[in-house]
Amino acid sequence: MRGKIINSNPSEKVIEDAFLKAIHSPENIEPDGRINFNFVDADIWIGLSEKGTPIVDEVSYYCLFNDLADKHGV
Repeated sequence: MRGKIINSNPSEKVIEDAFLKAIHSPENIEPDGRINFNFVDADIWIGLSEKGTPIVDEVSYYCLFNDLADKHGV
């Protein structure tokens, strides 16, 4: 059988890097300056999937996502 076996989430650092990139992307910022977190979330999922490191544990991912928003004051 060929292919990559996926059995773990990307590291927190990888997710944080993707999060920071997404919150600073002009396409994820509304005209009034608010961040569209639906777009940020989508960018993270797409970016990690394209790198071959998709998110496996959604519960842990969303806990980290919320923690990152708090940590970075957004």
